[in-house]
Amino acid sequence: MTLLQLVSYNDVSSIWDFESADTPADDKKDLKKFFLYSCGTGYMRPGTFGGSVTGILSHNSVSNVSSVGGKDVIDEDSHTDGSFQALYTWLRIMQSYDVNDAYTNARDLVTNHVVKATTVQEFEGYHHTKAGNFEPYSALARRHVFLIDIETML
Repeated sequence: MTLLQLVSYNDVSSIWDFESADTPADDKKDLKKFFLYSCGTGYMRPGTFGGSVTGILSHNSVSNVSSVGGKDVIDEDSHTDGSFQALYTWLRIMQSYDVNDAYTNARDLVTNHVVKATTVQEFEGYHHTKAGNFEPYSALARRHVFLIDIETML
């Protein structure tokens, strides 16, 4: 099983900015692994992966970038449900933790190992109307992406 929500620093460093404390040393950048906990704005899009790439994506990770009037905007109605369940599942299946340890470790990771990155590009926020249209919701801004540093689990 391949969980596409596992990314290295080098996978996303060109589209997201990291605080200096969260930027690994040069020789560790490709080895540093994160679990994508929020929408993967700008990264988790079909064009990022070749046709031969297969794996599992939870609902929460799919990028919330949409095109409105020819410009890329953030769909503010996208939500991150499934994040904790996907992390727990990765710990259970891929890391072979038992039920209790997987739950305890998942709680620890989301409590103590969150890394906040910021999109390099600024996006306007839009939301869906009842008629199915997009309407402006928030101003042009760099958006946050939340990752879990999973190094302690590897």
